[in-house]
Amino acid sequence: MNPFRELIVNNDIRPLVAALVPFVNDWITGVWGFFIKNLGIFKFVAFLFSALLLTGIVYFTRRSIQEAKKLRALTFKDLLGFGPTLKPRSLRAWQTILKRLESKEEGRLKLAVIEADRLFDHLLIAVGYGGKNFEDRFRHLTPTQFSNLRDLERVHEIVERLLNEPDTQITHEGAEEIIIVYKKAFEEMGLIDPVS
Repeated sequence: MNPFRELIVNNDIRPLVAALVPFVNDWITGVWGFFIKNLGIFKFVAFLFSALLLTGIVYFTRRSIQEAKKLRALTFKDLLGFGPTLKPRSLRAWQTILKRLESKEEGRLKLAVIEADRLFDHLLIAVGYGGKNFEDRFRHLTPTQFSNLRDLERVHEIVERLLNEPDTQITHEGAEEIIIVYKKAFEEMGLIDPVS
C-alpha cells in the first residue's frame, strides 16, 4: 500500500503536504548544495559554451561578409546563370553567325540573321524565361535588362517575316543592322565582350 495514501485522511491533504515539505526541502538543499560545491565547474562550462558561441558568431559573420563580396562581384551573365558549358557553345554559334555575315550571298545572310534570333531565344530559355514561344518569353523582358528592347522586337519581326515569307529579301547592310542589335543584347547578357 502507498505510504502517502495513509496520510490523506478524510480528503484532507495537509498531512501529505506536511510530509512532503521536508522531502522536497532536502531535495532542493541537496541540488543546491551540489550546484554550490561545483560552481567552479559550472562557470568553466558556461565560459567554454559562451566562447564557442562567440567563435561561431565571428566565423559566420566573416563568412557572410565574404559571400556578400562574392555576390557583389557577380556580373550580369553570372546572375543569368551562364555556366561554363553554355558560354563556349553559344560563343561558337556566335562566331558561325559572324562568318555567315561576311558572305555576300543572300541565303547565308538570311541564315545568319535567323540563327542570331534563335540563339537569343535559346539563351532566354537557358536563363529561365518560360513560355510557349519567343513572344511569350519576350513579354517578360524589361528595358532595364536590355537597353535595346524595342530594337530587339523590331528585328525579331523582320526575322519572322524572313521565315514566313521566303521571297522577302535582305541586303548585307540590313543583315548587319540586325546582327548589331543582337550583338548589343549579347554584350549586355555578358555572353560576348564589347570588343567582339
